[in-house]
Amino acid sequence: MSTALTFDPELAYPSYDRPFLESWNGRFEAVLVVLHPFFKLPDVQPVQQGYVVTPHARSVSGQVAFKDASKRFVDEPNPALAKVFRSSALLASIGQPDGVEWIETAQRLTWEEVADQAELGSALRVGAALSAVIGGLRKEFVVQSDVEHLISFSEQKNVFLPSEGSFQPILLSPLADLFALSGTTILYQSEFDSDPVQTLTADDLKAGLPWRGALYDPAKTHLAVIDWDSHFMLVAGPRADLE
Repeated sequence: MSTALTFDPELAYPSYDRPFLESWNGRFEAVLVVLHPFFKLPDVQPVQQGYVVTPHARSVSGQVAFKDASKRFVDEPNPALAKVFRSSALLASIGQPDGVEWIETAQRLTWEEVADQAELGSALRVGAALSAVIGGLRKEFVVQSDVEHLISFSEQKNVFLPSEGSFQPILLSPLADLFALSGTTILYQSEFDSDPVQTLTADDLKAGLPWRGALYDPAKTHLAVIDWDSHFMLVAGPRADLE
């Protein structure tokens, strides 16, 4: 993996003040909103084993995991991994296993499936509950019972919650296949314009790189971007490639 080129502001995450198709100077034919999937792994309990850390856990092991994580993250804050400071208390830490080997055994669940199984009624309520878990909603918009339903579902059914603000490892292989339609080179820029643009291969992407920012090809035919606190990414390109 080598470094090259400079930050391209045109390909940064767009504003919500206008339709996505009008963003990026209107260069893309279609934009797909890709919701981060929930998933299950054989013999893994994400709440009890400290992958989904939240004060809403009901099991003893889930509460122990929350207390341990609270002390760890308050002593050594890491905003990339946890939402920490609100009255110096941990809000949540949503994680996934290291590496990418686990992806082959992951059973994905759509937001619609979670809405049905967790008795939340709609994908919209699932998204709002996810945002509330990480402190991403103002108090007046939080439906506490939906948050509790979501965490209870995660705890009882051993379901991983999607993390926010970063490319999901479980989606990187499909992204690599998409970028392969426009060549072998993938460019990555972080959300910070001071960081160098990196040149990646499909293997780099499938190995779990990178976290947050924008992915695109040199001809700017395809683009994938993600923003802080978002449980979805935007993928833009030719309509035929996204259908």
